[in-house]
Amino acid sequence: MSDIKHGRIKIHSAVRIFFSVLLVVFLFFIVAEKNKFFLMFSTPVPNAQNFVTGVLPGDLKSPTIRQVEIKIKPRAYYLIQAHISGAPETHFDIMSYEIPGYDNPAQELVITRSPHGGNYFFLFNSGDAPENVWFRVHFLDAQPVELLYVNLTHTPVWAVYAWRIIVVITALGACWLILGGLSQKKFQTAFVIFMMGFGLALSIKGHPLGSDNRNYAMVARSLISDGDIKLNEFEDRIRKDNFYGITQDDGNLYNIFPLGPSLALAPLYAAIHFSLTINADAAENLAGKLAVAIFFGGTLSLFFLLVSRFEGVDLSRALALTLIFGFCSHQLSQHVAQFWSHNAAMPFILATFLALTSSRQYTVSSAGIFCVGAYVMRPTAGLLAPLTGIWLWRYRKDCFWPFVGAGIAAGILLVGMNLLFYGQVIPPYNQASRLGSPTFFEAIAGNLISPNRGLLVFMPWAVFSMIGAWWAFFHKEVDPFFRLIAVIAGAHFVVVSSFPHWWAGWSYGPRFLVEIMPELTLLLIPFFQTPLWKSKAIKLIFAATIIYAFAVQLSGLTAAAGVWNALPVSIDEQPERIWDWHDLQILSPVTRS
Repeated sequence: MSDIKHGRIKIHSAVRIFFSVLLVVFLFFIVAEKNKFFLMFSTPVPNAQNFVTGVLPGDLKSPTIRQVEIKIKPRAYYLIQAHISGAPETHFDIMSYEIPGYDNPAQELVITRSPHGGNYFFLFNSGDAPENVWFRVHFLDAQPVELLYVNLTHTPVWAVYAWRIIVVITALGACWLILGGLSQKKFQTAFVIFMMGFGLALSIKGHPLGSDNRNYAMVARSLISDGDIKLNEFEDRIRKDNFYGITQDDGNLYNIFPLGPSLALAPLYAAIHFSLTINADAAENLAGKLAVAIFFGGTLSLFFLLVSRFEGVDLSRALALTLIFGFCSHQLSQHVAQFWSHNAAMPFILATFLALTSSRQYTVSSAGIFCVGAYVMRPTAGLLAPLTGIWLWRYRKDCFWPFVGAGIAAGILLVGMNLLFYGQVIPPYNQASRLGSPTFFEAIAGNLISPNRGLLVFMPWAVFSMIGAWWAFFHKEVDPFFRLIAVIAGAHFVVVSSFPHWWAGWSYGPRFLVEIMPELTLLLIPFFQTPLWKSKAIKLIFAATIIYAFAVQLSGLTAAAGVWNALPVSIDEQPERIWDWHDLQILSPVTRS
């Protein structure tokens, strides 16, 4: 009888998995093909259909503009559809010459400057539009643009809301099926955390591939299209960015930053570009957005599973620690909106810690693979492997050689990849020669207490993590794992303070310390075991620092926090601004509003 029951459970689980996969595929399809859905119910706007086609000549002195006067309705939805080829940045918009205020960038389709071609769609709400407006296409460039067709259609409001309802119902149905198939409560909770983090990251506005990470998508595209990491085909785009983050070798253009994030982006870009009816530029941006969401949600989920393993950490405390890590540390301000090498490395770092806290030898040995993966994403994560090996030799000697074997196997693949793409065992960006700075001691102090890059200024609760580290070292009853992460955090702090450019350029707070946010949060666990935690006053102070850190992280999500790096003078030209207590970056949303 038990065999029959067990068989029914297996069939029930298989059915749930099948339908959840089916719903996820349908969800991906309905999101990807939303423009075709809208076109099914849209009606053409008179005079706007193919009002201009053919080759439009370029001119650097004055913008090339083609326009037609049309009638539209206020607070209605309209869909721009264009088939275009060329390289210039091209704009399609609706504007009024009678009402100057009606020229909103949110109602504008912008095709960025780069070699492009294919269908482009853009759905917008007309807002407080006058009845008579101009539908325009314009660009400012010496190169021409070819338009095969340009269409503007009116999309009924009910169709937009119907699409949204279908997406929400499908997503909820998939989540319900997946949650029902997870046997343990902690895995169900981890899945919910993943979805919340994923949804939050998707909802944040902004370009996921800006700043230092702007080149990752180009490398991913080159890997998919050409099988190499040369960026020669993007020379116009690179030239516009003043060759930022680019090096030249034998006449070829290369990204100087780590290859790992591009390897993570490549399959997402390929799946989006080849399965959806969108161009390469749009696929690149969507891949970046999805990567941010997946890595942010996945990191929170992995962290929750990790803290749930420790003695004395129940569900409520695990959730509290996850919230501190995700929303009161630099995990929020740095990783919820942009795709850096740091957030690409974070899942591998947490997977390493999860493997090390397992009781199974083969699971512990897999930490060697995760260490190599973290190093591929971010070279400073290379500290994980040697420090973990020393710790295993001291506390889990039976797992040491399996760990070394797994690491060597993954390392051989890494060396082969480096030789293939770079022609050397260690890429230039990863070499130790980049370390060493005459400002080392200033960097130590700056990364700790400076007003605009100091860890304790942006996250004062890290003081309690330091107390937890001290407690872990001097009390044998504490899990020795906490000694390992304390050493990793300390070593990382010293290494990033050895960079000549230790303030991390245009960033918010101590960006180079973002990789040790899991360690600092985990070290709160031994702090909770100290006699200090019994004091109500200490608990109030701790709560105050958490609330303060959350407000600081929210400040880091504003545009003003980024502008602070540029004004009144670039932080790279005048790094002494890091020590200016009268011009605080954390207050920039108020002082520079």
